Amino acid sequence: MADPFLTRLFSEPALSGQVPQDIQFSPDGERVSYLATAPNDLNRLNLYACSLDGRRITLLLDATTLEETAVEEMTDEERAQRERKRAFGGGVTGYAWLPDSRRLLINADGAALVLDSATRDLRRLTPQGTRQTDIRLSPTGDLFAFVRAGDLYLRRFDSDVEQRITNDAVDGLSNGLAEFIAQEEMQRLEGYWFSPDDRWLIYAKVDDRGVAETYRYEFSDTGLQAFAQRYPYAGASNARVTLWCVECDNGARCEVAWSDAPDDYLARVQVAANGIWVQAQSRDQTRLALKRFSFAGEWLETPLVEQHATWVNLHDNLKFVPDSEDFLWTSERDGHQHLYLYHAGRDHADRAVQLTEGAGRVNAIVHVEAACAMVLGWRDAATEQHLFRV
Repeated sequence: MADPFLTRLFSEPALSGQVPQDIQFSPDGERVSYLATAPNDLNRLNLYACSLDGRRITLLLDATTLEETAVEEMTDEERAQRERKRAFGGGVTGYAWLPDSRRLLINADGAALVLDSATRDLRRLTPQGTRQTDIRLSPTGDLFAFVRAGDLYLRRFDSDVEQRITNDAVDGLSNGLAEFIAQEEMQRLEGYWFSPDDRWLIYAKVDDRGVAETYRYEFSDTGLQAFAQRYPYAGASNARVTLWCVECDNGARCEVAWSDAPDDYLARVQVAANGIWVQAQSRDQTRLALKRFSFAGEWLETPLVEQHATWVNLHDNLKFVPDSEDFLWTSERDGHQHLYLYHAGRDHADRAVQLTEGAGRVNAIVHVEAACAMVLGWRDAATEQHLFRV
C-alpha cells in the first residue's frame, strides 16, 4: 500500500504553492508580473500579473492554451540552454514587457509571440514550423532578436519582415550563441548584445569544428540514448570565437579584434553608449583584461587588467554610472572583493578610487545612480548578506 505522505508529497498541487519566477515590473510601474506553475500542472508555467498592493492577481497567459513540444524534439541548443538555466518546465519560458506597458514579448515552445495584456490577444511572430533560441527584446523595445538554426535574426514589431543578420551557419559554426565553455564554466549564456539605442547588434561567431567529438548518454523512459557532441577537453582545442558588430539598419558590419592570444576566453561582453566592453581572460585564467572598443571595431583603451598567480574569478559587476564616463567594478586585488570607481578614457593605473575596504565583501552591484550605488555583501559575518548603500 502506498504511503499517503509520500503520495501527497509528489502530487499536484505542490506543497510549496506557486513560487514566483522571473519577477518584473511593468514599465509604468503599475503591475508586477511573474511566472508560476499552473495549479494543476507542475511542468507548465503560466504568466501572471498583480497589482502593487497584491490584492488583485490576473492570469495573463494560460500555458495550457500553448503548443508544447517534447523535450527530445527540441534543438540541442534549446535543451542545453534550458538545463543551464534550470528551466525544466514548459509553457511560458520567458517574457519581456514592451514600453507601452500593455504588450509583452512571449517565449514559448521555441516561438516568439506578442500578448496584449488588455485583450489577451496572442499572436505568433515567428513562422510555424520553426524553432528559435534566445529570443530577446531590444533596449528600446522596437526590435527583438533570436537565433534559428545557428543564424542570427532581427525583426521590428512594426514589420512582418525578418532581417537575417548572418547566413553562414553550418554544423560546427553558429552565430549569436555562447560556446560550450562560456555557458558551462563561465555562466555567460548570451551570444549577442544590443547597443542601448538599438543601432548596433554585437554577436559572437563560434567555430568549434576543430573541437574533438565525443558522446554523452541520456536516460529516459524509452531507454539509453547516445548523442554526439563536440567537447573541449582540458589541454585540447577550444572553439574559436570571433566578435562582430553589425549596424541594424543597413547590415554593415566589422570584426572586433578582442583577444590578445588565440586561446583567450571571451568571458563577458557589455555594450554601453560609449562603446563595446569586453572582458578577455587568458586560458590559464590568471589574467583578465577589460577592454573598450568603438562600434567601428577600433580598440579604444584597456582600463584595467586583473592578474593573480593562481586564478582570477569572473563576476558580473561591471556597472556604468548614468550620464557620465564613470563605471564601477569589483576586485579581489587586496584579498577581499571590494568596490572601485573608474573613469573611462583616462590612464587608470593610478586613478581607481577604492570605495569599500576591510574584511567584508561586495558580492553584487544591484543598482547604480549618479551619486550612490546599492550593493549586496557582508561586512561582519560571511554567513550573512545585506543590502548596503555606498
